[in-house]
Amino acid sequence: MSKEKLNESKPENIENNFLKEEQNFAPNEKIAVVKDLPPMETIVFRNNRDNGQVLEFHFEDRKKNCPLTHYEFFDGKTYTLPIPVIEHLENCKEPIYEEVEGEGGMERRIKAWKYNFSCKVVRK
Repeated sequence: MSKEKLNESKPENIENNFLKEEQNFAPNEKIAVVKDLPPMETIVFRNNRDNGQVLEFHFEDRKKNCPLTHYEFFDGKTYTLPIPVIEHLENCKEPIYEEVEGEGGMERRIKAWKYNFSCKVVRK
């Protein structure tokens, strides 16, 4: 028996099956309703940490009206995103260390930062 595709389903089937499956909220749990979305910008995403790999993560910023959202980015693809998400991606970095001569021998210190992701703004 083959499964019926969602876009071929009758409205009653969607209402009775699909929507009910998603209702896994505790009785006292609140659902965020966002009325004002933050400003959006169109960017080309680059994964400098793992070239060519998909990046998946969840992001939420209540102070800037960004609801909890699951993101999936493909290296080199164009996306229109809220500015707080872009800022988050551009601030993901890891240190590059170097060994230097110190008072007690060789010491390890941060030489520079490697930025894991870049978001190039698409100009129209």
